[in-house]
Amino acid sequence: MNIMNKQLVLEESIIYMHDDLDPWAALRVGFDEERNLVFELALERYDNPENLLSCLRKIIIERAGIEKLMDVTSSSLKALPEFFSHEYGVKEGVWKTSEVFDTFYKISNYLTRLKIPYQMKNVE
Repeated sequence: MNIMNKQLVLEESIIYMHDDLDPWAALRVGFDEERNLVFELALERYDNPENLLSCLRKIIIERAGIEKLMDVTSSSLKALPEFFSHEYGVKEGVWKTSEVFDTFYKISNYLTRLKIPYQMKNVE
């Protein structure tokens, strides 16, 4: 089961662990239907075959924040997802689940330092 079911526009994978790993985690960035820049962190873990634990966290940046982010990063609107994929997803070897979470929070801290307005949501 993959809890990241909706496609994002101009989606870039920052981190995608192999589907066979337990726990499985992924981090992606792109634009949603409302044209917000969205970072999605997903985690799936099976404690036993009948019990799937999953979570989905999002960082959502609306238009004013996107414009400021484009200025700071010197990126075009279309290039923002690729910018974050390149900056935060480059690594040799296999990712650990903790590294996926750490990367999500590194992005959050980066946005906070730049004073980019954003919302963080847990999706049920």
